[in-house]
Amino acid sequence: MAVIFSIGACGQPSYEVTHIDARHIEVKPSTPSSSEMDDYLLPMVDSMSAVMDRVISYSPQYADKYEGRLGAWLADVSIEEVEKYMAEKGERVNIDIALFNNGGIRTQMPKGDITVGWVYEFMPFDNAYVILEMDNAAMREMFKYLSSAASRGTYHPLGGMRMVYDKNGNWDRTTTIGQWRLTPGKVYTVLTSDFLHKGGDGMSFFSRATNVRYLPYKMRDGIMNYVTSHGTLKIPQNHRYHEIQ
Repeated sequence: MAVIFSIGACGQPSYEVTHIDARHIEVKPSTPSSSEMDDYLLPMVDSMSAVMDRVISYSPQYADKYEGRLGAWLADVSIEEVEKYMAEKGERVNIDIALFNNGGIRTQMPKGDITVGWVYEFMPFDNAYVILEMDNAAMREMFKYLSSAASRGTYHPLGGMRMVYDKNGNWDRTTTIGQWRLTPGKVYTVLTSDFLHKGGDGMSFFSRATNVRYLPYKMRDGIMNYVTSHGTLKIPQNHRYHEIQ
């Protein structure tokens, strides 16, 4: 005996959103913990701590980003590491200036042990280094931007130069790059980040740059390479900004 099943065709059901309900759940110290979640996360926390808590260097002094010396350290480290990186690639590059943004620094330099975790806290972003060239007109725009920010108490990380300005935010002609004042006709090699080259933090003067080269070298990797290869870190004592009366 044969049994025949007949399946009738039917259209796909259609759905539409009729209501959305959302609520804010704040996690704070008083929030009850979950033993089940704690047990689940513990192995990952332990393995992460084993990496992040590893001591890789030492700082004999404290520095924060607000008074400028920590930014100077970042700029100097970046120049050294990028010039070394390029040399390893078979190309000699002499960087005149390094400029980054104060907001990119996310923590202070502690006095004492420096860990892997500190590097990630200091530079949590995946910004990469960029080498570019700027002529006198672009440099003047940069000076105007930096002097205005400095007069308001914001010292962007700066290496290779001394920014001189007045209390009204005007840059002074005694500003020097290396040992020299701005030289007519000279093109300067500048190191910055991809974020700033694209106009981040209002640094629109970078749009005037030429011979722009994006490097496959993250800032955090450069910092990590420097810190792990230096047993003791030295914070620059010379301030890169000088206000004249």
